[in-house]
Amino acid sequence: MSGDRKAHPPVRAVRCGLRSGRVEVWDSVPEPPQRKSPGLDAEDGRGLLIVEAWAAHCGWRSAEEGKWVFVVMEVPPHE
Repeated sequence: MSGDRKAHPPVRAVRCGLRSGRVEVWDSVPEPPQRKSPGLDAEDGRGLLIVEAWAAHCGWRSAEEGKWVFVVMEVPPHE
């Protein structure tokens, strides 16, 4: 590595204390999300099953002309 600071600027590491994150999406369909039982060859119908398996919490709420669906994902602490 060259000693030229312009070619190689100093590197800084940032560590966050984030423990969870929440994602919300709006859906135009007003009905609540429903778990499906997809066949082995089905190309859809697994989304809610995957979200529920990984999420700390998930749910939905009614909105004007649709609904909001959300998921909360927890981040394990660093050792």
